Amino acid sequence: MSILHTIRKNGEGKTKSVRLTSRTAILAACLECMNFNQAEVERCTSPLCPLYPFRNRRATKGTREVSEKQKEAQLIAGKRLRESKQKEK
Repeated sequence: MSILHTIRKNGEGKTKSVRLTSRTAILAACLECMNFNQAEVERCTSPLCPLYPFRNRRATKGTREVSEKQKEAQLIAGKRLRESKQKEK
């Protein structure tokens, strides 16, 4: 099942209408999160993200153990992302 929906096309404020399935919605969210850079989506290491288990067609069963090092790396990455988005404004 898919729905017609308008999403952001890139970081320049452009939009496009697309047919979204749950899979394409996840991919669109990941792409936007990584500032529309597909290479960064593929390198994503944010295990605390609710979409993380689904982003590359690999749904994991149960919960995933997250080390303290991974948590710290994610907090730092999130802080950098927020800072870069605030600089853009």
